[in-house]
Amino acid sequence: MIMIILGIFLFIMMSAIGGERGIASVFSVFGNIALLVVFLYLLAWGYNIYAVTLVCGLAFLLITLFAQNGLNFKTMAAFVSILIIMVLLGIIGTFAINMFNIGGFGELYTLDEDMAFLNNRIGINANGLLVSSCFLGGIGAICDTALSVATVEYEVFSNNKNISENKLIEAGSKIGKDILGTTINTLLFAEVGDAFFVWIIFVRRHYDFVELINSKSFLQNILMLVVANIGCLTIIPLSAFLTAKMLSKKGIQKQESQKISNQKKN
Repeated sequence: MIMIILGIFLFIMMSAIGGERGIASVFSVFGNIALLVVFLYLLAWGYNIYAVTLVCGLAFLLITLFAQNGLNFKTMAAFVSILIIMVLLGIIGTFAINMFNIGGFGELYTLDEDMAFLNNRIGINANGLLVSSCFLGGIGAICDTALSVATVEYEVFSNNKNISENKLIEAGSKIGKDILGTTINTLLFAEVGDAFFVWIIFVRRHYDFVELINSKSFLQNILMLVVANIGCLTIIPLSAFLTAKMLSKKGIQKQESQKISNQKKN
């Protein structure tokens, strides 16, 4: 009952503060939740992890970017940038996870007495599941960063159609650097908060530094944090560059069409 009340309260607040965008955000959240449920069932039914992750990742992007912000230069530039970065993160995650074989249950869970009575042979590649987690784990923060950079460049271009491509890239990079610190800290606290149980067990069981850095549970959390931060770092110059290219092309096309129309009038 309390969850329903909180959900209604959230919907009212988002509608009152965000207006149309707030309502769109609510529906995009529900759409992502429904898609996440489908994603988990597909994995549980044994479909290929990488194919399901790629398809659902694209669907998450479409809902998050276009359903909420519409189809325009900002969202298109952000979408292309995010796709490139997500492929990069998938490659990095796959390489690191398979090289060090850190997928699956960490030793903190396998040593737990309750785990002895559970069958953990679920028939799904553990390393593949961790790659999927790395691929999707930072998608929200990466989307936010890419869209912020693209929005700034779009607003600058809207107010000055003759601005150079380099100036647009500079404007996007500047705002990206401004939000970088808060984005990384957001990811840090989200990951630490998610791993409170793990950290408390580390303290209670008196792990020393060597045991800590060799712990699979610790490495899994650090890997996901590092991969998400790499994504947030690399998305800034990439989205700044692609947005500037698209907007500059738009400006050139508009100038050419104006010249043609003027020539026809003369």
